[in-house]
Amino acid sequence: MSDYNPRAETGIPTEPVGSLPRPSKLQAAYADYDAGKISKEDLEKLQDEAVKDSIERSEATGQPINSDGEQRWSSFATYPIADTLAGTGLAPNLGPGGQFFAIFADGHGRQLPKLTGGPLKYNYYAADTYKKSLQYATKPLKQAVIAPSMLALLYPLKDPVEGYSREEFEEDIVQECVTDIRKCFEAGAPHVSIDFTEGRLATP
Repeated sequence: MSDYNPRAETGIPTEPVGSLPRPSKLQAAYADYDAGKISKEDLEKLQDEAVKDSIERSEATGQPINSDGEQRWSSFATYPIADTLAGTGLAPNLGPGGQFFAIFADGHGRQLPKLTGGPLKYNYYAADTYKKSLQYATKPLKQAVIAPSMLALLYPLKDPVEGYSREEFEEDIVQECVTDIRKCFEAGAPHVSIDFTEGRLATP
């Protein structure tokens, strides 16, 4: 833990959440990776370039704390369970066709995978990418993690998953989220925030 205090440093208690726009070159690389045109190593090289650029630009603004832009992630919601939004590298016991968690004004939406069995285990933790990004930071680098309430949407709304109750699933997902947070602090993150973007689903 650090002694960083956003209120003292900026006058208001604010800091970046995490995600930054993905460069077009990296967007194309994700598509090529999904299509099998490039290797994961090739994709990771471009992710690394984008992370370095994101951190350098963020630090140049004078912000007292920054993020890596989540350039290495499939998305803020799916980084623990898939390499890409198209589902490449999906974690075990997951399949396509889950719930939509965001519908945007231009008509496109974001859809989660669907749980097909248990247990639910992460492929990756946020600390895995945090450790890679830390080498580029000269100022405090924070980390965001996904909320268990978002990943709870993996469990089908109507039909139970055979052999894996919702209660068992919720216990597993809370434990994975706790592990995610702890690993970030262990990796040296001064701040860890929980991304609760699905809170919009609770509004009328």
